[in-house]
Amino acid sequence: MSAWPGRGKASDVAGSLRGRASDYATMMREPWHQLRIELVWRTLEPFVRPSSKWLDVGCGDGSLAMRAAISGHTIRIADVNPDMVAVATDALRGVTSARSWESLVLHEPAEAALGEHAEFYDVVTAHNVLEYVANRTGFARALAGRSRPGGIVSLLVANPVAVPLTTAVRTQDPRALLADLRGQGLRLGMPGKHVAAPPVDTTAVVDEIVAAGFTPVGFYGIRVFNEVMTDEHRKHEPGWLTDMVEAELLAAEREEYRAIARHHHLVFRREG
Repeated sequence: MSAWPGRGKASDVAGSLRGRASDYATMMREPWHQLRIELVWRTLEPFVRPSSKWLDVGCGDGSLAMRAAISGHTIRIADVNPDMVAVATDALRGVTSARSWESLVLHEPAEAALGEHAEFYDVVTAHNVLEYVANRTGFARALAGRSRPGGIVSLLVANPVAVPLTTAVRTQDPRALLADLRGQGLRLGMPGKHVAAPPVDTTAVVDEIVAAGFTPVGFYGIRVFNEVMTDEHRKHEPGWLTDMVEAELLAAEREEYRAIARHHHLVFRREG
């Protein structure tokens, strides 16, 4: 991806979280982000064998890595942002033995760094990472290359269809809605430093991974209803998260709901 006309360059997108690792970790404790992690874990876990060797690329605050380590998996966290790796490392130190995890700071471009990485894994995850990568199909190919035969690759990507819907519900502003519909893009990063980027070409990514010898085994809509529930205070009430997880899981595989979900969760298994 070179410059996207009228929007941020690839380098702007990739750098939109630099210097914000601590703020990002705080943001991820909000109930709607905890909902995302819980839904991703619940939809991924059935495909994961016990005591798997795991690579989590774009580890963020370590939320997924902590789940994996506590569940008995050995995990390597990796990111191009050393501050994110440090935050995730601190989180892992607080919940599990150092023998169950290790960290890796990737140099950029990440797809080249992964291609040079010699180890292979039972599970490779990259959740809300492709949006920030310049060469998305190359990155997907590099992820697939780190998987063992029979292994799993799990991707989470933002669904651009959800953006105008969320804008309409939350702003009631037809001009803002029109801007989203005409822009057909994504807003990445965090409050105060949002960067626009083109949506991920999911079809091209899927084709790349299938060509590498994988079979799609799971396709889920993540956060269908949260985006249109605007009472944020209620989301902090006891029981909200438990009830929302149940409701979201009931809709996650239904195409009519999956089509408008905030994220799409794609799971692949390597043949052989």
